Amino acid sequence: MADISSQSLPPVSFANEKKGEHELQHTVSNINGEVEEARPNLLLPGAKHTVRQLLPRHIQLMAISGAIGTGLFVGSGSALARAGPLGLLLGYAVYSLLVWSTFNAMGEMVTWLPVDGSFVVYAHAYLDDAWGFALGWLYTANSSLSAAGEAAAVAAIINFWTDSVNNVILMVGGNPQHDAFGFRYWKNPGLFNEYVGSGNWGHFLGFWSVFVQAAYAFGGPDYIATAAGEVRSPRRVLPTVFSRVIYRLVLFYVLGVLAVGVLVPYNDSDLGANKPGAGASPFVIGATRLGIPVLPHIINAALLTSAWSCGLELYFAATRSLYALAIDGKVPKFFLSTWRGTPIFCVITIWAITLISFMAVSNSSLTVFTWITSIVGSANLVIFCIFHITYIRFRRAQMAQNVTERPWFRRNQYYYSIISLVFYIIIFFTNGWVVFTKGNWAISSFIFAYFPLTMFIVTYAGYKLIMRPVMAPLHEVPLYAGRSMADIDDGYAEPEPNTKWQKVNRWLWG
Repeated sequence: MADISSQSLPPVSFANEKKGEHELQHTVSNINGEVEEARPNLLLPGAKHTVRQLLPRHIQLMAISGAIGTGLFVGSGSALARAGPLGLLLGYAVYSLLVWSTFNAMGEMVTWLPVDGSFVVYAHAYLDDAWGFALGWLYTANSSLSAAGEAAAVAAIINFWTDSVNNVILMVGGNPQHDAFGFRYWKNPGLFNEYVGSGNWGHFLGFWSVFVQAAYAFGGPDYIATAAGEVRSPRRVLPTVFSRVIYRLVLFYVLGVLAVGVLVPYNDSDLGANKPGAGASPFVIGATRLGIPVLPHIINAALLTSAWSCGLELYFAATRSLYALAIDGKVPKFFLSTWRGTPIFCVITIWAITLISFMAVSNSSLTVFTWITSIVGSANLVIFCIFHITYIRFRRAQMAQNVTERPWFRRNQYYYSIISLVFYIIIFFTNGWVVFTKGNWAISSFIFAYFPLTMFIVTYAGYKLIMRPVMAPLHEVPLYAGRSMADIDDGYAEPEPNTKWQKVNRWLWG
């Protein structure tokens, strides 16, 4: 892989170096590369305010913990009920190809420019400020709703330990010592379920309905990208992280939905039935069917820890997104008065959780969770579209500026991104198709399916009309977004592994 250090970069200048403490004060530049006077103790546009201390295992575990949450463990139940076991498996398998392409596109940009704010900064620099502003706020709001969704799912999971579920366990029965499930439920009730339509058309519609749930559940590259400015030796570490995490996620998700389809028939009355506890997760339903008394409790406890870790990662990712807006002057600096943007994010999240709590008074927590799945999954589709739009222009700018040496890239990713963008757009506009069928119109379902695009358009158009940003010609696109080499890399040279344990650790984590 080629090194970009030999290419021209914005100049690095320092002031007020404190000997012994290795503290450097940058003469910083904004998103357009315009130099601004360095002032101590202030958040300045383009300045580096985080420390590179995260190791490969930290990044990979952050990506996995943020991706594997209630979307898989709870949301896959309703998807199984709609699509059947093979429809669910195929839906996740196809969507994983799109996510693989998104990981590669984002990985290439992040390895090129591993800075705080990552994809928000890229949208500002490679498109224009309106794109970055709208993306940053959409991502922050979406993460707030995702965190609230984890809370709603936790409420449903906790209900497992109420007295009402004991009757469910007693009624299910089962003989774990002698009953081998095999692929029994793939034969009866069948591979596919009929959803809305009948026959093969109903089977296809059931399969297609899986995508929006997969968009909510499947982890994207944003969890890695938001931490890019805090990774030690980023240009060595990030390519290995991006290339390995996606395969681990795909393996976990595909095997997970395969297990669900093997253990639970799609016509099980508990799937998505809003019953306490057992109706919350197909994994718990499957464990209950096995008739092993302690197993459902163990799985339920594991789901709680998963939801907790996913919620923490959502807080981290959203605050880093808002932080990127603030350091480039797109939101007032008081949002960052403490904890890098946590105050305003907490306000948004608390508002979302409060609203959802009021909704849950008249509806079960699982119903609320289903609504959140729809709106967050829809928003993820919009966000991933913007990722690919940004990447396509990034590559076009590189070609216009004759950049041939890149630190990490996937062959033909430019074309993969175009194809992925088309599919994401199709999935987004068809994700709410059910409301347009006879007898299924619901204004709430329509809003949850398409509101994220409305939010993006309003924030984009508002910023465009007020601030009038101009998209730079391809040959003038600031590929380094005004950042210096000190912002991009820490210069840390990690020693090559010598011992057997060090080699295993390098192989496992990168």
